[in-house]
Amino acid sequence: MSSPASRPTERIARALPQVFMDASLPIIVEDLEGLVISTNPAAEEAYGWSNEELVGLPIKTLVPPSHHEQADELLSLCRSGELVRDVEGLRKRKDGKLIPVLLTLSLLTGENEQQFIASMATDISALKAAEERL
Repeated sequence: MSSPASRPTERIARALPQVFMDASLPIIVEDLEGLVISTNPAAEEAYGWSNEELVGLPIKTLVPPSHHEQADELLSLCRSGELVRDVEGLRKRKDGKLIPVLLTLSLLTGENEQQFIASMATDISALKAAEERL
């Protein structure tokens, strides 16, 4: 039986899948090898790939070759338990368009102690365009 103090935590954990689905930021969940496990609807909209198309593919499918080394480094940092927050990167849409983003990656532990990585990307296209105008 769970203690009274753990009940709110359990309720929050059960509600997290809804947060994942409702989030306005693209979220991609990958395994520790960098293979996509799941995407939220915002990721589908941002990148033009359906969840079904991306599941099982390397996260690098969404990363231009010029940033593959960065993707490997961020994956390695995250696997070691470091929080990766607000790192500039690029995402590649299915149509080939590049999107500048700020990335946040978190190492998460699920049922049976299985670990995976959730990455969120904030589109900074407008900010980059403003910088170029200055």
